[in-house]
Amino acid sequence: MRECTPQTPKRPVAAPREAVWVGGADGGAFVKCSVVQERTYRVCSIYDDHGGGLLAQGRFVVSHEHGGALDGTLLGWDGSLLLLVGGGALILETSQH
Repeated sequence: MRECTPQTPKRPVAAPREAVWVGGADGGAFVKCSVVQERTYRVCSIYDDHGGGLLAQGRFVVSHEHGGALDGTLLGWDGSLLLLVGGGALILETSQH
């Protein structure tokens, strides 16, 4: 039995060249991230894989519920979490006012 490997879709014009596609057979997103010098969060922008519209942007931290490593390899975007290869996730940091 052959395993299906999803193909990376063509990058929308609105998504920056540095953004990488993460996802699977059911879809994905283009993601651009950088780890800040303090290494306590990643600054990420997530773009729709069809039109390139901005889906989320800000500081992403390790999800306490899911674990993982800040510098882990990105696997996908589920609409609220950046999933990591090998388990774990990064979540958009929200202000605690």
